[in-house]
Amino acid sequence: MNAISDQKNLNAVDAVKLIMAFCVIGIHSYIFEQKDFSITIDYIVNLAVPFFIIASGWLYARKNGLKLDEIGKLSVRYFRLYFVWVLIYLPLILFEYYHSGGLTIDNLTKFLRKFLLTGSNPFSYHLWYILAIATACLFMAFFSKLRIPFKLVWLVGLILMFMGFYLMRSNNNIGTYYRNLFEGTGNGLTMGLGLYSTGMMLYKIKKNKFLIALLFLIISVILNAKGLPYWQLLGGSSIFLFSENLLLKDNKAFKIMRDWSTWIYFIHMYPVFILMAAIIHGWLHITRYEGWFIASFISFVVAFTLDKLANSHLPLLQKIIK
Repeated sequence: MNAISDQKNLNAVDAVKLIMAFCVIGIHSYIFEQKDFSITIDYIVNLAVPFFIIASGWLYARKNGLKLDEIGKLSVRYFRLYFVWVLIYLPLILFEYYHSGGLTIDNLTKFLRKFLLTGSNPFSYHLWYILAIATACLFMAFFSKLRIPFKLVWLVGLILMFMGFYLMRSNNNIGTYYRNLFEGTGNGLTMGLGLYSTGMMLYKIKKNKFLIALLFLIISVILNAKGLPYWQLLGGSSIFLFSENLLLKDNKAFKIMRDWSTWIYFIHMYPVFILMAAIIHGWLHITRYEGWFIASFISFVVAFTLDKLANSHLPLLQKIIK
């Protein structure tokens, strides 16, 4: 089947994207109360960003197949989007660095390292998603110039995911250096490339999607319980395949959900910051679950407002999320 001609609706995917955007807020709700989620909720919310990256890879493949001719241009677009959102969050980033040692050379170095490698500066942790995709696309563009087959690129991405898992737990010098540099696996090198290229590979699956998704889900749950790698890749792939295979009747509400999910994902750390400040000053006393709900509600209201403005009065706003 030609990639460009496959235009079946992705309404269920758009609905799941909105749910996953709220799940991302749940991840950051630890700020309100140092209390762990139940195993089930923790498993679900931690599949949110992998799902988004996998979905992005699948969408690229639907338009371009497994050819990487346009991937370099896409990388530039994601890097541009990343820079814009870092600027939007710069006041919160500078605020946190100012209150944790001041605007020193050490903090400037830390900011630059996170800005270039991890996308996880204070109160903008979620931006690692954009940087990871931009970096993954950049790597694929480089491999394409070397005429390396896509399936080999995908294999490299999977190997790098395992290396990230291993180095985070290794006591040798390389492991220590990796942890000091990247702090975790949430980056384009050890997460983004594997997830994005897997999303592209999922596009090749045309039959037995439900059974494959169910198998991925079972294996993912087992790997998660055992503390083994690839559970997020398989879990995110499972959720995507389930939703991509579910055809829902066309309705303009799904397009709205898609836009809302993007706005909610990107702006939610401002409501989280405001709520955290209220807690610190003693104006508010909330649990982690209450904070998650309140931050989600505020983010939804802001997303609704921004979407209305973007579609009616300020179309320039659309460029901030696309």
